[in-house]
Amino acid sequence: MKKVILVILTMGLMVNYCAAQNDTIPAKKSKTEQRADKAKKAADEEAMLNELGLTDEQKVQFREIIGTAATKSKAIKDNTTMTDAEKDAAKKVVTDEKNTALKALLGNEKYKQYNAIKKRQKEAAASN
Repeated sequence: MKKVILVILTMGLMVNYCAAQNDTIPAKKSKTEQRADKAKKAADEEAMLNELGLTDEQKVQFREIIGTAATKSKAIKDNTTMTDAEKDAAKKVVTDEKNTALKALLGNEKYKQYNAIKKRQKEAAASN
């Protein structure tokens, strides 16, 4: 009788463990969902640039700054020779460079407005 109870308990624990493991793995998005996310991100960026009242030249410079920072961040993320602490420090440097360049491009007032828009967009995304 003790063996039967032990087997049932063991199986129950295994089922719970397996279910918990499946819950922690994020579902991979379909190609359609990925395209929709990319389109939404582009639309949000365009709306933000229009709200900031940037010229076409400033929009190009803005996208270059963001693109360069994204490329550098991805290279840091993909670097297998760096420790996590080194990666964090390198990402902070990239972020600081990006923010300095954006502040120079936008000026103080528009930079504050940019940060407020980004915060609003993050809150909206979190609520969805």
